[in-house]
Amino acid sequence: MSSSALKVFGETSTYLPPLPALRDFIKIYRLNADKALSQNYLMDMNLCRKMVRCAGDLKNSHVVEVGPGPGGITRAILEKPCHRLDVVELDKQFVPALEHLKHHAQDRMFIHKGDIMKTDVGGIWEEADANKCDWMDQNPPFSLIGNLPFHISTPLIIKLMKSISDRTGPFAFGRIPMMFSFQLEVAKRMVAPLGSDFRSRIGLTCQNWAEPKIMFDIPGKCFTPRPEVSVAFVRLTPRHCRLDPTMVVPMLDMQNFAEMCLFYEKQCREMPGLFLYNHREPIELNELAKHPFPFPPVYTRPVDALERIENKGLNLNEFDAAFKETKTWRSKKEQKKKENEERRQQENKNNEINYEEENK
Repeated sequence: MSSSALKVFGETSTYLPPLPALRDFIKIYRLNADKALSQNYLMDMNLCRKMVRCAGDLKNSHVVEVGPGPGGITRAILEKPCHRLDVVELDKQFVPALEHLKHHAQDRMFIHKGDIMKTDVGGIWEEADANKCDWMDQNPPFSLIGNLPFHISTPLIIKLMKSISDRTGPFAFGRIPMMFSFQLEVAKRMVAPLGSDFRSRIGLTCQNWAEPKIMFDIPGKCFTPRPEVSVAFVRLTPRHCRLDPTMVVPMLDMQNFAEMCLFYEKQCREMPGLFLYNHREPIELNELAKHPFPFPPVYTRPVDALERIENKGLNLNEFDAAFKETKTWRSKKEQKKKENEERRQQENKNNEINYEEENK
């Protein structure tokens, strides 16, 4: 082994010197888990490293760790060649232990004392002069990771989904992947497919804005103190667009399809260019609106079909009438122009007939 490489907990690392074992670390700094804060320490460094590997290549990356506690995952991150690690910790008792790690982190680690629910992660990266990535970039050099206290896991993920929808906070820097631990039941709800007994609002919210995936389960016995539930480690990757054309909807009946199609057509008519949007070649809607035929083809249907769809729905016996397509593709303006022209021609013809009858 070269003199620059150090053996750290069974792995070779050039980024951290040898440190006390994690259990010894907890004894040295007299750290105690606070039940009120749902704190559970992950003592197995192999599991900590497995969590960090889920983030992929961290070379030159900016990483924010939520709730580092005694620093198990923190160590695993610092063993990687990340550019900068920011940790957000609410409990003051962990600060001395984290300062110990910071001292050996070669100016790569920064400690933020506060509540992650009130912390602006995007502001942290702005202060670090990090460069923002385009939303379409596949692997932005940023990551969010953490062994979350159970009591904040759901509120935090809802907050992050809202930030994805607005592209604010950390997501002003691109489609930042998130790796967090959750109670196994919560994780199952997050990834539950259609028809699953675990299907719920949190799953719909997460799947609407991101692609959640359970990476692996963690038995409760791996934590100190041992929780009464099992834990899952979940990776969430923001979607580049909210609509996922690869999804199938086998649970929708024919009436649901009719209502969904009518409502989507209404959106396409109200948003020029949406009808031409292609998720494989995303183009801004204002550009697509300049293309020929930026609206759906004209349909003949009961006049109030689109209005009734929002109020009381569409009956199946009205389906055919609502979706009877005309033979030509015309915009509403073109259709109206043709109707006016036909009306004028009929009026002229009637005037000619009246004139001839009067002069007989």
